[in-house]
Amino acid sequence: MQCEARRFKEGTVHEMCNEAGYGSLNFRPILDRHIVKVKVYQVLCHEILSVIHRQMLDDMPATMRTMRTRLNQLHDLMERWGAMTEDVLSSRISGIRVQVTVHTEMVIDGQQLCSELDLFRIGGLESALGGPFDTISCALDRFLYWCRFHISAFAAEVHGRNAYAPSIRVRSVYTFARQAIGWSGKFMGRQLQEARDWSQVIAEASTRQMVDTRLPEFGYDG
Repeated sequence: MQCEARRFKEGTVHEMCNEAGYGSLNFRPILDRHIVKVKVYQVLCHEILSVIHRQMLDDMPATMRTMRTRLNQLHDLMERWGAMTEDVLSSRISGIRVQVTVHTEMVIDGQQLCSELDLFRIGGLESALGGPFDTISCALDRFLYWCRFHISAFAAEVHGRNAYAPSIRVRSVYTFARQAIGWSGKFMGRQLQEARDWSQVIAEASTRQMVDTRLPEFGYDG
C-alpha cells in the first residue's frame, strides 16, 4: 500500500486513469500510536487547485450549465500550463508530497518523534513503511497530449447540448477529463467506476453490433 507511483507511464493515458487505487494514498501505518495518518499525494494537485477549487472538482455538476463552467475552467488550466516553461511544468507534475499527521500535546514533541523515526527523509520513510516508492515515467508532451485529448472529448459532448441535466455520457467524459489532468478527489472512486461501467456497456454493445452486421441474411426457402 505504501508503494505509489510518482510519474506517469508511457503508452497509456497515464497510470491514474487506468489503475485502481491510484492517486492520493491515505493510511495509518503501524509505527507509533501518535502517528495517526500518512498521506502521499502529487504536487500537481496544488497546481490544479490554483485554478479550480477543490469542491468544484469533487462534485458532479447537476446541470449542463455548470458542466460548461467546468469546461471553461479546464481550458483555463491548460492555458496556464501552456504558459509555463518545460522545466517549471515538469517539476510541478513529477513532484510528490508526503504529509504525516501526528497527535501530540506539543508541536515540538511531534517534530521530535518524526525525527527519531527518520520520517523527514524519503529514505527514512520508505524504511519505516517497509518498502520503496515505485517510479514510472512518460514524456511530458505525452501527458499534455492526453490532457488535451480528454478535455476536447468533454468539449465535444457539451457543445450544443440543451438538456437540463447531464447524461451519463457527459458525466463520464467529464470524469475522464478530471482523471487525465491528475485529479483524484473523495468521490472520484465511485464516479470513475460509474464511468468505466458505462464505457464497458458501450464497448460491448458496439462489439455485438459489429458481429450482427457480419452474420449472413437468413434465406427463407418457402
